[in-house]
Amino acid sequence: MADELEPLGRSSEMKANNHVVIIGGGPGGLAAAKTLARKGVSVTIIDENPDLGGQYYRRRTKGTTELVGDYRVDGTHLISSVKKLGCTILTDSYVWGISNDKRSLLVENSLLGKSTRVNFDFLIVASGGHEIQYPFTNWQSTKVMTPGMLSRLVTVDAIEPNGRRAILVGSGPFLLAVTSHLIDSGVVVDGVFELTRPYRLTVFSMLAVFFPAKCAQFLHYRFKLFSNGVKLTQGSRLRSVQDSYDGITATFDKRSGGEQVVVESQLLGVGYGFKPNSEVLEILNVERGESTSFGHFYPRVDRYGRTSQQNVFAIGEVSGIEGFKSAMVGGVLSGQRILRDIKGVKGFASMYVTLVHYLRSIYEELFAKFLKKLYRIDLEDFPLLDPEVLLCRCEGVYASELDGVLSQCESDMAYVKAETRIGMGLCQGRMCGTALGIIVKKKYPKSISPGFSIRIPFRPVAIGSIIALESEENRDYIDG
Repeated sequence: MADELEPLGRSSEMKANNHVVIIGGGPGGLAAAKTLARKGVSVTIIDENPDLGGQYYRRRTKGTTELVGDYRVDGTHLISSVKKLGCTILTDSYVWGISNDKRSLLVENSLLGKSTRVNFDFLIVASGGHEIQYPFTNWQSTKVMTPGMLSRLVTVDAIEPNGRRAILVGSGPFLLAVTSHLIDSGVVVDGVFELTRPYRLTVFSMLAVFFPAKCAQFLHYRFKLFSNGVKLTQGSRLRSVQDSYDGITATFDKRSGGEQVVVESQLLGVGYGFKPNSEVLEILNVERGESTSFGHFYPRVDRYGRTSQQNVFAIGEVSGIEGFKSAMVGGVLSGQRILRDIKGVKGFASMYVTLVHYLRSIYEELFAKFLKKLYRIDLEDFPLLDPEVLLCRCEGVYASELDGVLSQCESDMAYVKAETRIGMGLCQGRMCGTALGIIVKKKYPKSISPGFSIRIPFRPVAIGSIIALESEENRDYIDG
């Protein structure tokens, strides 16, 4: 089996025999890689981070690990086992396009500014998602970030938490998980403000008893908040944040009306769930699944994660099911399905593993559907933006600039993008795209806004990389 390759460009040898390419080195991608590679299948993993692990198993730096210890040891063991199996590993690399024949990925190494083609027979998209934000006054403050970033600062980067205070705002169970991590790290949490009302005792919320392990985890989080004096407020909308000498002052109002609430703290983490990193799937024209209130693209997949393109699989958050456990289950199932296609793998052990994970996937999917309904966000939950709110931070587009443009084009987001340059910056609409979609739908409720159209390159890439890639004498391949 081939030795592990260094990240693209760090190795003089860039060729391997690949049957399966996996986009994303998080829990799902790692589980799929381990399932396939241990059976002798050649696997390439592409990940934009310096090391494997994704968001959940993100690695601490060597110096930080030596100083404060390892973080999530089970992740370290999983990453180590995948590397020992001889997978080709392309870190510091991201996919920015697809070849015309739909059989090769166009991959850029961010350290070297160099691109290559990665051919595949089977493709597993385990690219995860990124946290959703909705603009508010002064959301560009350096003291405002996503809950995931706030958690990373104190858990992965091990920033000294003593004396630090924070507020968690948004929607979803992720807020409770992050709050628990912050408390364990020594951060004082001044409050958790949930946009919806999922924690009321209703007939539907009582269905949680059918998920005892998940219910126990929720009760653990709630007890930790209660024992540390953290107040959980439901039905609260964030309107603005003002910087103060040593922190921030956040202003909230109730969805149902009433007086505004002002809270002081040092840092603020705000997020409304996750948007899938689905650009590759959209470019491949896989069949779309059910639409969401945000209008995000989720593929239609079977129990094994297979999309309408028979050699393309989608697992984890990009398929619409969040959580590292469900991602790992999906990784094993997609791996088992590909093994059957490649090698016709049979036998009791294979059947038993598949059956166990098949049943677990049903459980995880039912729980995901329960959470989506429990934390359902209506567009009316988001307030109209004040004119001075900076909507697109990359291109400096303010909310006031949308009025005239929207009155001319109604729901045509492509026209809005062309007229204002919103979504053309470094993040390519990741931060502002969802917010613009909400604004359009609120203004034109009957319209069907598809969001920004996906075009190659869908991630920023140096023009020199594209030119070099098209040069026959300089063309590099990682072949299947």
